[in-house]
Amino acid sequence: MKRIYALLTSAALLLSYSGELLAITPGAAARTLLTGYAVESTAEDSVSGECGAEGSNVTWELKDGVLTISGKGAIKDYHSIFSEYSPWYKSEEIKSIIIGDGITKIGTSAFKSIKNLKNVVIPASMTEMAFSNAFESCFALNNIEVAADNPEYASRDGVLFSKDMTNLICYPREKEGTAYVIPDSVQTISGHAFYNNRYLTQITIPESVVSIGYQAFTSALHLKTV
Repeated sequence: MKRIYALLTSAALLLSYSGELLAITPGAAARTLLTGYAVESTAEDSVSGECGAEGSNVTWELKDGVLTISGKGAIKDYHSIFSEYSPWYKSEEIKSIIIGDGITKIGTSAFKSIKNLKNVVIPASMTEMAFSNAFESCFALNNIEVAADNPEYASRDGVLFSKDMTNLICYPREKEGTAYVIPDSVQTISGHAFYNNRYLTQITIPESVVSIGYQAFTSALHLKTV
């Protein structure tokens, strides 16, 4: 009886601490996610919850290594400096993120510190993103895909640009290749664009570039020639 009471007390404390209920599909052992924390639980296939900004109807589901964001509106901002973490913060399960059509914005630090994330799919509806830190510390990211009919963004060979190709926004950290030639259309290189890339040794910047953002090449440790 004492053991049962202890277990019930622990469960009550855990649920009250989270402040957020997750929908869990029953089954075999898997990892569930709480806001800012990861705990072991009995679940199979998926965990899910809400992640929308105020006034938005946005939900998430993690299944088989794929984090899918669905609904209408913006993904909320998360501010780790104030201990506000996404439900999937520091998840080791996520390999790919698919953002569904209807999502309009990626919030601050929304996908920060997903260390095994490799691929991101951005829909046509996405018109705003805090990209300098939305994918901060995603050390395995090697490819960004953007829907062809997105009005604000484009991707070429896994690199993120503005739609008109005048702004190079993000060159993924784990994108392989030792040399990269920036397209002649580019006029601006965003801050942190090549941050922490570990493969590039040479980047060719065209004469069309007139502005390079803050820490655009910081921690690109093997970069020798620009």
